[in-house]
Amino acid sequence: MELALKANVADFVPFLRPFDPQGIKRRITVLFDRLHKILDDIIGQRVRRRTSGQSDRFGDFLDVLLDLSEEHGPEELNYQNIKILFQDLFIAGTMTTSTIVEWAMAELLHNPPILTKVKQELSNKIPPRELIQDQDIPHLPYLEAVIKETMRLLLNAAPLAPLHRARSRNPWLHHPKHTQVFVNIWSILRDPAYWDDATTFKPDRFLNSGIDVRALIASISHLELDGVSALDPT
Repeated sequence: MELALKANVADFVPFLRPFDPQGIKRRITVLFDRLHKILDDIIGQRVRRRTSGQSDRFGDFLDVLLDLSEEHGPEELNYQNIKILFQDLFIAGTMTTSTIVEWAMAELLHNPPILTKVKQELSNKIPPRELIQDQDIPHLPYLEAVIKETMRLLLNAAPLAPLHRARSRNPWLHHPKHTQVFVNIWSILRDPAYWDDATTFKPDRFLNSGIDVRALIASISHLELDGVSALDPT
């Protein structure tokens, strides 16, 4: 993640890409090869257990994917697809989630009145000594507002960079095909023109507002330039 988020001069000076002046691509390639080997070992070990007739099953996500692969065949879901899916889960689904939780806890400790509201909501909706389940989330609006406000104020992502695959058709906007457009999502989520008291941690702003920060962030990947989606394959 550190290498992926590091500024790479080759992204801004394209003719330097083949030379990899900072060695970022080389180091990332080594790490990806190591990750692929680990995933190959895990998947291979699980497949061998299944084919050897051992009856014990873990019943986890990997077993589910292997069941689907056996049911629909490798044309629909092969081991390479499974490996790439787990790669995405490890890289995009672990550090981001844990960091958001850490920042949320830090803000709650820094804002005792907000922490009191969260604790009161949990006490009212969740029985003692029970864990929060997915079905409980719709009944915890203030906790959800805290998460949304954490994502707004303390987004732990680099400036998003959707790849514009089509050449500009707007005479006022000149960019060649394959231009990478950096979007300063940090600035968008702190813009005082759209957010009241933008630099203050205020989860209440999301109560009964209908604003979904997660949808806003996700929509950046489908950014449109001159009316053409940034992901337009044409």
